[in-house]
Amino acid sequence: MQVSEKITKISSIAEIRECQTTGNKSLHTTIEFKSGEVISSFGYQEILDRPNYLTVQIGVRSALR
Repeated sequence: MQVSEKITKISSIAEIRECQTTGNKSLHTTIEFKSGEVISSFGYQEILDRPNYLTVQIGVRSALR
């Protein structure tokens, strides 16, 4: 089953992909970054076991809030 996505370019380095089936949105880079390269510095309050709209997903079972 192929999922249809709407892609919206938002800058020279990023695009938003929206699943046409679920309406879920995700941010994707359009350029390559080197492993370990810092792309933005920010703080966080806690590490959660599942992502939500207020988090940045950093792994399969972890997200920063």
